[in-house]
Amino acid sequence: KWMAALYIILPDIERTNARIMLMNDSFLLHRNVPELLDDKCGGVCGLAWTAPPNDPERHIQSYLRSVSACEAHNYMAFYEKSRGSVHNVNELIQLFEMNLDWTSSTTGSVSAEYEYAGAHPDADEAQRALISRGYPAIKLKKFFETSDPWLSQDDGARPRLPPSFSAVVYRKMNHDLNHLSEDDLENHFAEWGKDEGRIYSATRKLVVKRWMEEELRKMGEAGGSTKGI
Repeated sequence: KWMAALYIILPDIERTNARIMLMNDSFLLHRNVPELLDDKCGGVCGLAWTAPPNDPERHIQSYLRSVSACEAHNYMAFYEKSRGSVHNVNELIQLFEMNLDWTSSTTGSVSAEYEYAGAHPDADEAQRALISRGYPAIKLKKFFETSDPWLSQDDGARPRLPPSFSAVVYRKMNHDLNHLSEDDLENHFAEWGKDEGRIYSATRKLVVKRWMEEELRKMGEAGGSTKGI
């Protein structure tokens, strides 16, 4: 989708030398983000770093970023060169969202408005810390959690998987996992997904997280507005 749009607006990019905003997923902005459109932020500018500086997997949060006109060209060239090496969604995410090797070392730099907050920005503890410091975006799928008593039971007292777990739903609602087999999906949930707040059931109700509901209430009381994207 990014590439299809970039090819359409390429003449305008070249004519105006404008910055380009790249977005994916569904999220809510509770304030404007002019800082992402300022060339002072560098060739590629995102919202937050996902890991500490010495972590080889450190990258900028991928669902909202801006790139300079020069870096837009670099990204398009990298895509055309590398697209044949991608065979599933996970590889696509790794190569074209997380990887930043395509950026220019001479004409651009990579920056983020917020430093690493102790966990990935999607994690609840990091989201809470970042939002309190003015972080502008909340992924919609992070608003909710599954209302399921299994989640609050002790590991030793509950079955390995919730009775309502569905590998079909887990794959459908978590696109980064759609290359996994059914057994691998079950293993992923049991190992990581249960603690990441991932959606896994078609029969259990989704509810807004209590801390998120409180943060949204505070924003409303402060007179803030929200802009759904």
